[in-house]
Amino acid sequence: MRFVILAAALLCVPLAGKAWGTNGHAMVADIAMDVLSDPKTGSPSTIASLQKLLPYAHEVDTGTLPVATIADIASAPDSYRATGHPETTQFHFVDIPLHADAYDAERDCHYSDDGQSHVPAMNCVVAKLPEFVAILADKSKSDQERGFALAFVVHLIGDIHQPLHAEDDHDKGGNDVHFTWRGGIQPTNLHTIWDSTLIDEHFHLPVAHRDPDPNKNYKIDLGPAREAAKGLGTAACADKPDAWVHAGVTHDMAAATRDWANQSHQLATAIYANLPAGFPAGWEDTYARYADPVITCQIERAGVRLAEVLREALP
Repeated sequence: MRFVILAAALLCVPLAGKAWGTNGHAMVADIAMDVLSDPKTGSPSTIASLQKLLPYAHEVDTGTLPVATIADIASAPDSYRATGHPETTQFHFVDIPLHADAYDAERDCHYSDDGQSHVPAMNCVVAKLPEFVAILADKSKSDQERGFALAFVVHLIGDIHQPLHAEDDHDKGGNDVHFTWRGGIQPTNLHTIWDSTLIDEHFHLPVAHRDPDPNKNYKIDLGPAREAAKGLGTAACADKPDAWVHAGVTHDMAAATRDWANQSHQLATAIYANLPAGFPAGWEDTYARYADPVITCQIERAGVRLAEVLREALP
């Protein structure tokens, strides 16, 4: 019922790390598919186009796993990056300084693969997502080109909604903020718990692991993530779904992507502010109570926005 109402509302409006981990990316994709598949307000033509392009989308990940839905290719660009394509690393995030007011293209979107020096081309998520959307929507492109773009569109819309993919505090987006979590022996870091740990715990999801074969994708049963996505709602969000995305978003994808990055960036300050000094025993429960609704809302926003982008790019 949630998605019937949500999709109807959308139709009525005027014209470093692997963000979210495998489960979170799948949940974003599942929300989008629920919106697009609704029998009353969905888009059968978009679903048909997706089914046509899915085999090519999965070639981003060498095509080794069965593919039935966009959730199955939602993490493929992470695998692509990890198996010989480090040049795509910068596509997944944008290093807006933590205490900066907003995204600045010249300052934030010209990092090289090493994350230190600057390059002439804009290569952060704010620049690359519109490029991939344009390729996906271009019917003069081959199915292989559009399928490749589809995998990145699904994935990068997830990435840009992870707040630590839209900030940097001289710590690689939280990757250099180390601590142990719930008494664990091995240290983890701030970026990892936002990518996956908090999601996996909150929704009681299985943890993904790399297959020993480096040419294969992250292996995981996505069924629990699909069930978790069905149970999500919009109550955690301060704003309403009809304000998240408007019809015609792909006509100025650059502006939309910039706005989404800025929204994520504004959430990042609290991520650091809520970390307790000295990490006393039991701090994790308090932190999770703060973080869970933030994550839930961002996954919802990402799924709804992905649905509209796909609806317009694949009418």
